[in-house]
Amino acid sequence: MTITSPILLDLPMSIQTKRLLLQQVKAGDGKAINEAVVESWDLLKKWLAWAQGDIQQPTETEEIVRKFHADFILRKGVHLAIFYNDQFVGMCGFRRIDWETSSADIGYWIRKSAQRQGFAREAVAALTRYGFKEMHLRRITISIDDENKRSIAVAENLGFDLEARALGLVHPIRPNGPLPIGRIYARFDDKNLPF
Repeated sequence: MTITSPILLDLPMSIQTKRLLLQQVKAGDGKAINEAVVESWDLLKKWLAWAQGDIQQPTETEEIVRKFHADFILRKGVHLAIFYNDQFVGMCGFRRIDWETSSADIGYWIRKSAQRQGFAREAVAALTRYGFKEMHLRRITISIDDENKRSIAVAENLGFDLEARALGLVHPIRPNGPLPIGRIYARFDDKNLPF
């Protein structure tokens, strides 16, 4: 199914799993997200281009959150805050949504104090199901740096198939830095997804 007018697509603003609440970010979420960004900065800057330079200030994070909310309304992106027991533990979402091909790429991060508890795996499984069922996507990918072993494990444990491994498949972390080797994992349905 090709979505001809995605702005008219009624999308739920939250996803509930057994342990997690994934909720579309909204105005006012910037403070909690910024606290997690500051806590996790040393880990985030290893993998994410946006986590370079100075640590974000709370007002900068709030501005980004409001842009993310606008992206959701316009169906240009889906940016979900991940909560466990009412505590913010990370973010996940769809970036690079292509409505013509019904495809999107998943991005995610988990705050330092909440890692190694299966939150990324559970959130990405729920987001993948949401993409196929609610957004009517036909192809969902995860783009991962070849050295990010934890994210590779998440993709492989969720049944994403390795499509490609090559130089330049992910953005370099530093401008004018060397091109990293990246991996593209893909799924075409939600069959056999855990959770």
